[in-house]
Amino acid sequence: MDRRSFLKKASVTSVIGLSAVSTGCLSDGTAEVDAPDEKDGEESGNTVSGGAISKLPFYSPASQVPRNGVSVSNIAVVRAEETAKSIDTTDSEPYMYEKGDEPPLVSEDGQVVGFGSTELVSDSNGGFEYGCEEFLLNIWDAKLSGKTVIWDEGHDQHWTLGKYTVFHEYAEDEGYEVRATRSLASNISDADGVVITSPSSSFTEEELDALSDFVEEDGAVFLFDQSDFRGHDETENLNRIAEALDLSFRFNSDQINDATNNTGAEFIPLTSNFDGSSEYFARRDTSVEPEGADVEQGGEYTVEVVGVEDGDTADVVFDDGTVETVRFLGLDTPEVEGVDERVAEWSGIDDGEHLRDWGERAGTFAEERLADETVTLVFDEEEPVRGNYGRLLAYVSYDSGDGSSDTVYNLEAVKEGYARAYSSGFSRHDTYSEAENEAFEEGRGLWEAADLDALEEFRNSSVKEMLFPHAVGVEGDVVVRAESTASPSGAPLVAMDEEIGVGAIGAPIMSEDYEKEEGFGLDTSSYDNYTFVTNLAYDLSEREGDAFFEGGHGQFNAEGSLASEDAAYYGRHLEGFGKRLRQVNDLPETLSEVNAATVFVSPPASEYTEDEVSALRDFVESGGSVILIGDARSDNLERLNRIADELGADVGFRDESVTDTTKNVTGSEIIATSNFETDSGFFESY
Repeated sequence: MDRRSFLKKASVTSVIGLSAVSTGCLSDGTAEVDAPDEKDGEESGNTVSGGAISKLPFYSPASQVPRNGVSVSNIAVVRAEETAKSIDTTDSEPYMYEKGDEPPLVSEDGQVVGFGSTELVSDSNGGFEYGCEEFLLNIWDAKLSGKTVIWDEGHDQHWTLGKYTVFHEYAEDEGYEVRATRSLASNISDADGVVITSPSSSFTEEELDALSDFVEEDGAVFLFDQSDFRGHDETENLNRIAEALDLSFRFNSDQINDATNNTGAEFIPLTSNFDGSSEYFARRDTSVEPEGADVEQGGEYTVEVVGVEDGDTADVVFDDGTVETVRFLGLDTPEVEGVDERVAEWSGIDDGEHLRDWGERAGTFAEERLADETVTLVFDEEEPVRGNYGRLLAYVSYDSGDGSSDTVYNLEAVKEGYARAYSSGFSRHDTYSEAENEAFEEGRGLWEAADLDALEEFRNSSVKEMLFPHAVGVEGDVVVRAESTASPSGAPLVAMDEEIGVGAIGAPIMSEDYEKEEGFGLDTSSYDNYTFVTNLAYDLSEREGDAFFEGGHGQFNAEGSLASEDAAYYGRHLEGFGKRLRQVNDLPETLSEVNAATVFVSPPASEYTEDEVSALRDFVESGGSVILIGDARSDNLERLNRIADELGADVGFRDESVTDTTKNVTGSEIIATSNFETDSGFFESY
């Protein structure tokens, strides 16, 4: 999925910079801070109007927190909207801002400014359309006594000056001299300002002293942080700088999400909540003009293919000369040599070399059909026109030789076994999923190596202990409880209605976010979540068949929700028993047609229709099971309760999170429990 590919920086030729690739390197900050002051009714921010920047986007940002005794209003330049809140993506125990807190995204103390995103003005995803480059240069104008800025590259930074060439050129056009340095202490005396982006290695005492002297002599320092997405950042390195400079703020190891105010995904908050000087938000006489094609959902556009990058990506040129990178919607081809492949995503295949070979073949397949051709880009009615990297997301129709341009490359690649269906929310998902399933069953293309019978069992043993991240209490016939040390003590975590065939699990216990291979800080493979889930789902079902996630209600990329793309390792567990993990998006049209034994439903971002509830009701009445999966971070648990009520099931979710400061993995929100009756069939090996 897009966010999982952060370490494979996408190549975007010429795009609107709405989003960013946050490879990140943040871990937990070490500075001691007080919780921010409660709001006392003051007006939030001062949105500047008339020749001013009106909004700023922040890709997957971290917040800042005040030092002891300092209020948020004293440090903030830009704050997130009141609809934003902190999430903890690596359990490094950051300070957690709640909705209404308006967490700082940019903070200042004298000549030092801290930014919550390294991607504010990066090449691939800088927010140039909104004026991010003007905002940053306005701050430079206000803070710098001269025009020389050095960019630190001596601490294993990913975000080097070379990743900001558009902004670099813009700054130099405005009279600034910007140069990189790998020897900060030696070069700082010649500079007026210093930029430090998310350092992966710590600063020496000599360097910290040099920075401190620099600031005392009126030098300006600009510190760029980023979200703690899967622990890729070292927040503590920035906080050592903040401590050495005696700043009134520290960097937080959270991630700020906003489900209401964003540029298309909740981890890209958009804000007009400005607290800093109005001069920071003034429009300049010159700015970076955003480039990119003007396209719309559901639209169709004729373009020329000028380059095929691989089996699912190509470069195209529009009639006006605009060049764009297109990520083919609805499919995923294997990675090629030199790029890590998540083998678990490919059902029945455990040979990485086989997949890399077919990645090369997929590239050839695309070259033969699309290279130098005139094609039609068709944009989905449901999906955004751009992905997280700014690339266009589209179907590609071309002329296969019959004189018409109605062959859809995306679907053809899946049918012929060069690609798998990508389980997001696109409107044609179920057609693509069925095309993949047919290719899989016939051993077509890359699926020739798929053999579920040959796979060894993956994590199947009697259940001794389970992991419940971001747990919420449940109601019904209780199967699993939290420990007595939890709050609430012994809170119910799993319940069922055996007669109806519906279960409720109070946490995303099969999410791969808690796999060490995916960047989680600890090895959690000893917890027996997968066996329990399979036992529960299949014991409540009278049917044989595959397990499906329901994914047609915005669960993909939604906080506190799961799509099948989020559970590849659990899918590998099922494959050890000859079952597959798949996804269904259109319940009325598809559920009765697939070989399903159970359906997992995580919090839906939109309400179920009558027809959708009816399809689920018919499914459980015909012997299938439905497992509802909650998450304390979700705002949509009540929608799960409505589904349970409509199915007539005596289960549900409480409006309470379950934490445990004693029995946990990496913080009170990632709890462990063995508070269940192990002699029950749910806890035996499957």
